[in-house]
Amino acid sequence: MIQISDVRPPRKPRLMTRSKRWMTPDALKVTADRLDDLASPFASLFGRTEARAHAQTYLRGLLVGPPHKSVVLIAQLLGQGRVSGLQKFLNHAPWQYGEIQKAIQETFVRMVSDEGSEAIGVIRPSGFTKKGNESVGVERQINPRTGRRENCQIGIFLIAIGGRRSALLDHRLHLPPSWCDDTLLASRRRRKVHIPDGLEYLSLAEIASKMVRDVAARRTLLLDWLTADATPGTDGSLVRELEGCGIPYVLGVSPDARIWSLAHGARGPAERMNGSPRAVRAAAEIARELPACYWKRIGSEGRSAGESIDPSVVFAAVRVWRELPTGVPVESWLLLRRSLTDLRAPLRADISNAPEKTAPGVLARVACAQDHSAGLIEDARAHLGLAHYETRLWRGWHHHMSLSL
Repeated sequence: MIQISDVRPPRKPRLMTRSKRWMTPDALKVTADRLDDLASPFASLFGRTEARAHAQTYLRGLLVGPPHKSVVLIAQLLGQGRVSGLQKFLNHAPWQYGEIQKAIQETFVRMVSDEGSEAIGVIRPSGFTKKGNESVGVERQINPRTGRRENCQIGIFLIAIGGRRSALLDHRLHLPPSWCDDTLLASRRRRKVHIPDGLEYLSLAEIASKMVRDVAARRTLLLDWLTADATPGTDGSLVRELEGCGIPYVLGVSPDARIWSLAHGARGPAERMNGSPRAVRAAAEIARELPACYWKRIGSEGRSAGESIDPSVVFAAVRVWRELPTGVPVESWLLLRRSLTDLRAPLRADISNAPEKTAPGVLARVACAQDHSAGLIEDARAHLGLAHYETRLWRGWHHHMSLSL
């Protein structure tokens, strides 16, 4: 059984895959040169001809524009100085970012189907450090990217990975409780940044659950797996959603999470319900007590989104008992991974509802998609201006994320 009360705020994880980044200056220039062809299937979604031109300008600016990719600089260098028009396109234009994500899903499905690859969905929260308190959703809170409490916004992203392909399926800005209060002050803050009426507070896991539910409802993309790190993965709402959708998952948990280990004598839920403590272990304790033969490298045939898994990382998979949010005890996989060379890298643990016959190497490759998605977001920060936005508005934030990731 995993006791959520035992879970501590996660530390920033170290990547455990060997990333081969494609976002080099030369690759971005090639993409910019092909932008007319690449963007043409999406052009009609932006509406009027003027809006389509602004979309082209903004996308080109993100690809090959100045190092700091602000609207002002992009408009001055690539948009014939039309700063006001580009700002209105980003902040106020009525084009729907949800329709953009739907079209991206359809394109991703065609590409993955042609390659015969599985589709892994990755829930990835990321923080954006901000000054002041005027930007939508900003609050002093734990930044998932740094692990520190600081003034920031938190976005949560649903990224699909299949073979060599990846795509942003959905994204939402997290609104802290203070932004959702039924007070005059909170209401004024929401109106000032144009937050739609009727939005209620949702935890990161509840936002993740809604994104998974929305993707499933479109019936465009059927996810073969869903994985997430410990930030949203420890909340019961996400587990309930995935169990209800029948999606196999590999979800991060804290190494301190308490689990009933079959390897240490837990023969079934009856023993757990009788209160016997002898089989209860923290995930980290299970890892320390496992014999060396349990720990294995994933060989060169192991792939996570087209990447080789770092050979200095070893994995162990053991069967455990845990309790679903409904209170039903179920047998599950506990996946453990640690680095042999970086002693500072923390132990990482994941729980999975995959069938008992599932090979540990499959679980490892799904779990490592978490690292690949983190690399994609960091690449977008470094090369595509993901964190360079200056908008304070709800629509502007979501428009920027649709175009930059």
